[in-house]
Amino acid sequence: MNPNGQVPVLVVDGRPLTQIVAMCDFIDRAFPEAGLLPQGGWERIQALSQLAWMNSSPHPTATRFFFPDRYAQSDAARAEVKKRAAEEFRGYLERIEKLVPASGYWLGERLSFHDAYALTLLRWGGFAGIDPRSLASYHAYAERVLGSPPVAAAAARERIALDTYKG
Repeated sequence: MNPNGQVPVLVVDGRPLTQIVAMCDFIDRAFPEAGLLPQGGWERIQALSQLAWMNSSPHPTATRFFFPDRYAQSDAARAEVKKRAAEEFRGYLERIEKLVPASGYWLGERLSFHDAYALTLLRWGGFAGIDPRSLASYHAYAERVLGSPPVAAAAARERIALDTYKG
């Protein structure tokens, strides 16, 4: 459905909308009462900047440990690609850990796109061999997000948990 051959895609009136930041902006404008992004000013621009960073730095790095065969031909080279991507990804997770709040959610008292993305990135870290518990404040934040009623319901339906680390 995505003309770029990527995930995700949001179909709006039969037309594909791609790129996470654009989809988040569209959804927020369509449903402003949900409060998924700040409504204006510098806070909104900063929030979009944070989403763009998540989408342009850690997200594509994960592609290298999920699909190392796209970047190397031999088993040894693929193992090196995965190892280096995991090291880089851990650095991104450490940066996110410095941004997550000690209480509440990324943008305050309401869930936002940031919470969903940060949770996803921490889960992906488990696939890269990064123990989420090694990032204690990030892990506590992710557990808080997972425990919120709407996320808990979606996580139960989709069978999502912070159980991707098999170290």
